[in-house]
Amino acid sequence: LEAAGRGEGPDLGLTSLFDDAEMASCAENWRMPEDVEPLTRKERLQAERESLGLFVSGHPLEEYVDALKVHTVGNIATLLEAVSHGRTSDRDSVALGLMISNVTFKTNQKGEPWAILQAEDLTGKIEVLVMAGMFNPVTKKKSRPFDTFRQLCLPDALLRVTGELKVETTTSNDEDEEDRTVLKVFATSLEDLETFQGKGFTGALIQLPLGQFPPNLVKVLATHKGNLPVFFDYRSLDGLVARVKAGGDFKLKHDPDLADRLQKETGCALSWTY
Repeated sequence: LEAAGRGEGPDLGLTSLFDDAEMASCAENWRMPEDVEPLTRKERLQAERESLGLFVSGHPLEEYVDALKVHTVGNIATLLEAVSHGRTSDRDSVALGLMISNVTFKTNQKGEPWAILQAEDLTGKIEVLVMAGMFNPVTKKKSRPFDTFRQLCLPDALLRVTGELKVETTTSNDEDEEDRTVLKVFATSLEDLETFQGKGFTGALIQLPLGQFPPNLVKVLATHKGNLPVFFDYRSLDGLVARVKAGGDFKLKHDPDLADRLQKETGCALSWTY
């Protein structure tokens, strides 16, 4: 080891694990097989979870960011903010897009099953209770959430959770510490997020690079034909700004991966309107 540290390795017949010559030789002889398709976002995240036990390159909910803007009240962080400012209160009805991280099954005093779901989104964690039975004081009707949605109470499930918000505030005895607010949701409905993908959008807005209309833009968009109208935001080099609607025969379908592809291949920014 002392000899290697003094740079005497080659004289002793030793080579580094990352020897420059060997690495250069490997780089010259290695080629990516042409028939290998790149992993999709879902496949990549699944492989990361299976091999490492966690997500590295992203989060499964990122694919549904656009749909969540349309079909939920926002994320856990915005819900906490709404509660703190009095815009949302205890027992209000809320809808959140969540990934279930853990499921604990319980039994009540009547012997009826129910479940506690530990859930998360990109901003925080929340507890979801799927009760054996619930009574709606407005409709005067009873429901059986667990019996209805038990097939969706699974780890890693991506769900839109609708239910009654429970706000619990813990008062701190320490003057230097703020009171802690804990949110829970008593679920009245669980729905697979996939059913909301691409629904509720009114169009696509594409921001072009400054003073340019990339020549390959039309070719990329042609592979995503649908029924959503397309608008282009153009900015000229001398400051002219214009928004132009594409022709009626030029429409897109929603694809959560299209924004990344457009950015990489054309330099355009894509957002979905709703």
